[in-house]
Amino acid sequence: MKNDLIYDIGMHDAQDAAFYMHKGYRVIAVEANPVLCERAQQTFSKEIKDGRLKILNAAISDAEGELAFYVNLDDDHWSSLDPVWGTRNGTRFETIKVHSIRFDSLIREYGVPYYLKIDIEGGDLTVLQQLKNSTEKPQHISVEEHALEYFPLLWSLGYRGFKTVNQSAVPHLDYDGWKFKPGTSGPFGDEAPGQWLPFGDAILDYMLNIRDCRDRELFSTGWYDIHATLNLPRLAPDHPYPKSRKSTLRSRTRAALGRVIRRLQWPL
Repeated sequence: MKNDLIYDIGMHDAQDAAFYMHKGYRVIAVEANPVLCERAQQTFSKEIKDGRLKILNAAISDAEGELAFYVNLDDDHWSSLDPVWGTRNGTRFETIKVHSIRFDSLIREYGVPYYLKIDIEGGDLTVLQQLKNSTEKPQHISVEEHALEYFPLLWSLGYRGFKTVNQSAVPHLDYDGWKFKPGTSGPFGDEAPGQWLPFGDAILDYMLNIRDCRDRELFSTGWYDIHATLNLPRLAPDHPYPKSRKSTLRSRTRAALGRVIRRLQWPL
């Protein structure tokens, strides 16, 4: 493992890469959209020259070669190799050809990073599945959640501690020396908000607050990243079991509403 290296898979506007370099890491950034790559190359030309940033204009896939890439013209976060993702909600798009590479080939060429950030619409599982081919794994990893199956897959890769982070709250974090913009991934590892949970607690918390056993979203409270670490968290024997945060909010809201109604002398 290269302790000074981070992989930014799904670079987008390179705000995450900028944060990682601010913290002193070298960054390998992968982005399929050539327009975003060109912008980042201009913005971070000094960092590229100094060897602190390497940008690869490519998509991650199971096969190497040229593939169709759907560039979403209304929200470039949604661009994807998968047309279901890249053209969602009737948004405008254009189709271009991009070079594709395998994730495990990156590992062989550049080494295992300390932290692996994954955010490629519809392609996150491809990266995780190819990570199986590496005997050594990154210490920390984050991936945008879309299904319960991410947890057993991460477990099978050797990860033992988990957090789910509400990404809509990231711009409001008080982080010394940095202001996170909307849409960025935010801090990672121990600095990511929340407590590390072991596998069972993490799944229970996820199914109570984010998705049920059929992967249906429970509440519209933003989007989440799953953070994982190789270290096994040690919880105190009296550490409480995860609870539904939404049900607590509902009960408080109902109680407050009840007090207002009683003051107005309205029947419940």
